[in-house]
Amino acid sequence: MKKHLLELVNFFSLKHDIFVAAPRDFLFSEAVASAGGNFYPISFFSKFKKIFLPIKIWEIRMFIKKNRINLLHLHGYKAGIFGRLAAEGTNIPIILTLHNFLVDPNTLINTATFYYHIENFFSRITTKYITVSQELKKDFVNRSKVPSSKVEVVYNGICLNHYEKTEPAPTLCQEEFPVIGTALRLTAQKGIEDLLEATPLILNKYPEGRIFIAGEGPLKEKLLLKSSKMGLGKKVCLLGYYDNLASFFASLDVFVLPSHTEGLGIVLLEALASGVPVVATSVGGIPEIITSGKHGLLVPPKNPQALAEGVIDLLEDINKKDSFVKAGVSRIKEKFLLSDMLLKTAEIYNEVS
Repeated sequence: MKKHLLELVNFFSLKHDIFVAAPRDFLFSEAVASAGGNFYPISFFSKFKKIFLPIKIWEIRMFIKKNRINLLHLHGYKAGIFGRLAAEGTNIPIILTLHNFLVDPNTLINTATFYYHIENFFSRITTKYITVSQELKKDFVNRSKVPSSKVEVVYNGICLNHYEKTEPAPTLCQEEFPVIGTALRLTAQKGIEDLLEATPLILNKYPEGRIFIAGEGPLKEKLLLKSSKMGLGKKVCLLGYYDNLASFFASLDVFVLPSHTEGLGIVLLEALASGVPVVATSVGGIPEIITSGKHGLLVPPKNPQALAEGVIDLLEDINKKDSFVKAGVSRIKEKFLLSDMLLKTAEIYNEVS
């Protein structure tokens, strides 16, 4: 979501004053400034949050009025609620972009249902919704009962040139063994434990193989413990936050995305642009990127056996790998270029302003 937001700031700051209100984050605030935006730090969490929340919402409301904000673009479910509370009665256009599914394997359905009732209420002051895939739009409209006409699909996009000429990371890319990797947030809905379960099956076929996992998240310690208990040792390496993902992708023989839910799966676009074949689960917006057997391989979610078989299939068939990568690049040019995303978003801004 941060990467998506920075692309918008970089593009729209050429002609407009852009303000980004987000939780305190020095690196992100510096990135916003470098992209031409103005960063406004907010924090909704403290031990006094029952008192703190209304104060911060009021502070944002005053900020909107003081800076004469002409359009409010919110990103994510929580920001959608707080932002619209702050903007209530200001009569400025409000856009809410939804990047992910709310309902996941660890979400109580009653909690999710309650949110969708709230969203239906807030839709009266929401000028337009954006979802990053058709499947996400379908799910959101069905659950929230927000009119379909209020929801636009704008696919995430990438700049191909950024990935096509990137060199592999010397510490990851070694010729003597296959390198399998993933880049994701370490949460249950990303299905990362399924990849760990699939690893012994892959290693049975390729004993010298390595699995590299880039990303941070609440499951990190659990994954380290599980990997140790499985006796995977150095075969699985959790890299944590990885600064140069383009270099990471370029180092892989196969990229794996084992998600249980996925709004779109922009990392798949990045992997394909880097010349890496992909194996992913057939959930959410992923099939809108990949037709299985043409742009990559899709397998059922929560199925380590199928995940392992997909990885092995690609490692064994070089012609299939090359074919998938070429078709994947064509797919990006067809529907998932950064320029298309930015121009489509600009059209929506012009439409609601």
